[in-house]
Amino acid sequence: MSSASYKEYGAPIVVLTVICLVISFALAFTNQTVAPIIAEQERLAAEQGRQQVLPEADGFTQYEGELPDGVTEIYIADNGVGVVVTSTTNSYGGEMETMTGIDANGKITGWTLLTFSDTVGIGDQIQDESFYQTFIGKDSSLEGVSTIGGATVSSSSLIRNIQAAFQGYELVKGALAQ
Repeated sequence: MSSASYKEYGAPIVVLTVICLVISFALAFTNQTVAPIIAEQERLAAEQGRQQVLPEADGFTQYEGELPDGVTEIYIADNGVGVVVTSTTNSYGGEMETMTGIDANGKITGWTLLTFSDTVGIGDQIQDESFYQTFIGKDSSLEGVSTIGGATVSSSSLIRNIQAAFQGYELVKGALAQ
């Protein structure tokens, strides 16, 4: 390779390769630095969410056994007042993930959406306080809870998530103090 062709073709390749390596190392260092911070923030947000849906709990211990379909996590309240179950199902806009609190008597104490991307103005009606309240105090029969007209897919997905939460509750309810 002649000196002219190296300057024309080889030098830019070497320079770009060095730039890519430097940037890759910088990104790896940044990721290594912030990953524990992000993980801790996610842990604190999840703990806060559990406390929100089961406010009587004084702490939580994660259940480590096999989980029912649709259930991704079960946390048992340390003081035996109930459980918090995270469940996932498909909805109109993609995956819907919820966290549901269920007390030791098998009644819903609260729920929250963790992941939700259904249509704004239609599907997000499930976040209305009036719909939220229809679940509070209900047992696994969910008697009196129905879908929302116009947001049937979203509300049906939420109901399926809460039904899955009750399956998780049934799995661990023996661990609760009566």
